[in-house]
Amino acid sequence: CVHGCKHMWQSLSWSIDVATLLERHPDLDWDSVFSQCGAEDLRRIIYLGLNVACSVVDARVPPEILKRSRQDSAAAALARQVKAELFQHKGERGGMRFIRFQCRMKSRRIDAARFCLRTLSNPSLTEGRGVIQYLAYPFYLTSRLFRRRSPSTFRP
Repeated sequence: CVHGCKHMWQSLSWSIDVATLLERHPDLDWDSVFSQCGAEDLRRIIYLGLNVACSVVDARVPPEILKRSRQDSAAAALARQVKAELFQHKGERGGMRFIRFQCRMKSRRIDAARFCLRTLSNPSLTEGRGVIQYLAYPFYLTSRLFRRRSPSTFRP
């Protein structure tokens, strides 16, 4: 689910993987799964993965877990977006779409702001290429001035 989320669930095989996992482990201890998640953002990632797998490949998600996952309105909305965009050309998925998707995955605004700042300050990240790289280039140059350099890079 984490890998699918990172890549906006653009590969059908990731939904099939989730469905296969559920089929092979019908007695999965969901209380343990969600207690190990800890942070709300990780639960949202699992909810999104379950919603996507259920709506795209008709995965057998236990009804009570599916109900819980659909109660997370952000995960449910993102699952609808993923399903609608699943078979679009991959080139249409980068830049601002990626940033909006990842920000909507965050449960707290401060986490979304941190993600944006990190992405915009490092346009060499794969998700930051294209439009973001062009828009963030002046900010990137400024941030490079303030990065810490190791002592070995300074030579008299």
